[in-house]
Formats: sequence, C-alpha cells, structure tokens
Amino acid sequence: MVVFYSIHKGQRTFSEHFKRPPEMPKRGSGVLPFLVYSKQHEYTRRMSTEIYTEMVSWAAEQASILLKPQGNRWLHVQGVVKTARRVGKIFDEEDYAYLIAAAYLHDIGYAPQLQQTNFHPLDGARFILSSPGNMRLASLVAHHSEARFEAQLRGYATELQAFPHEQSAVADALTYCDQITGPTGLRISLQERTNEIRHRYGEMDIVTKAMYLSLPSVSLAVQRTGQKLAEHGITG
Repeated sequence: MVVFYSIHKGQRTFSEHFKRPPEMPKRGSGVLPFLVYSKQHEYTRRMSTEIYTEMVSWAAEQASILLKPQGNRWLHVQGVVKTARRVGKIFDEEDYAYLIAAAYLHDIGYAPQLQQTNFHPLDGARFILSSPGNMRLASLVAHHSEARFEAQLRGYATELQAFPHEQSAVADALTYCDQITGPTGLRISLQERTNEIRHRYGEMDIVTKAMYLSLPSVSLAVQRTGQKLAEHGITG
C-alpha cells in the first residue's frame, strides 16, 4: 500500500490504494528516460486529480449526512457551494478543490454530533483533522469569515491557533462565498447579511458582537475577491 501526499501542501490524501508510479529504466534497457519521466509526470497529474476529486466527494458526503437534517443550514451550505463553483474558476485545480471542499464543510461544526465547544469553526476543524487529517482543509474551515474574532470573545483564541491562519485568495474566496449567501442559500449583499445576522441573534449576542469586530477584515476579503472576479471577467 502506498500513501500519497498532496504535492504542494504536504497533506495526507484521502486515498491510499493507488499503484506505484513507473520506475526509471535500468541502464542499458533501451528505454529512453524522458519517456518514463513523461509517464511519471502524467501519473502525478492524474493522481492529483483523483485525490482532489475524492476530497470534494468526501466533503460533500459528510455535509449531506450531517447538515441535511439541519434545515436552513443545509440550504445555506448548498448556496455557498454554488457560489464557490463559480468563483473557483479563477483558481488552479488544487485551490479550486480546496475551496469547494471547504465550502461544503465550513458549517459542519453546527452538526449536533460534532459539537464540543459550541463554536462551529473550531468543532468543524477538529472533525476534519481527526477524519481525513487534512490540515489545510481544517484550517480553512477553522478561520472562515474571520472566525478569530469570535474565538477571542468565546475564549478559544488559543485553541484556534492550533490551525494555521491561511491568508490567501482561497481563504478570501471562502469568506466571500459565505458572506454573500443568506440563511436559505439565496444571494444577498454583505450589508444584507450583516442586517440579517443582527436581526437573527440580537445586538447583545456574542455572534453579533464578533460580526462587528470582524466586519473590516471581512469587507476587505469580499472586496479583494470581487476585484479578482472582475479581472477574470466573471460576474460576482
């Protein structure tokens, strides 16, 4: 059995049963090395595609199982994924797969079976890290929509720091997709999203307080992603 790792990010993959890649030819075998190198390159590319496809499939399955009973939460997640598939066109294959998988899993911590701290980014990230063991995916979920501000208010800042805070176009895109999707999965503006959260939780709730603290950072992430979409001629 061969265990493969993500080529760029170094994370263990979701599949461990692929055949070994072609070996370099022995001297005097008459086989041209560059032909084998080409086969190795194609093998690596093909395995990467299968790995990313499997990761997204796993994420979609877990979200469906754990969040479908949660009503609007599942509708919201499906809306976020729909937006992520459009936004993801600006990324390469790997980053696209991580964005879609994170979109499926960003609210997985709301599933009753996974709640340990009642802080869904942390509970979701811990679930991901304990299941496939993918730190990048877990970290994207842990820090989505600038969750660090709510973590501070809830006293979980140290626990959240166990997950690296990725500051990238992918992390921005995940925040963008989450923040422009309403609770029933419909497209809304960031201002409408802010108003909806305030109305749903109330001014004094910790979620609302964290939202106000995170709003400058969230706004910048949404703005940066909107600019990238415009540069690629994609309607946000």
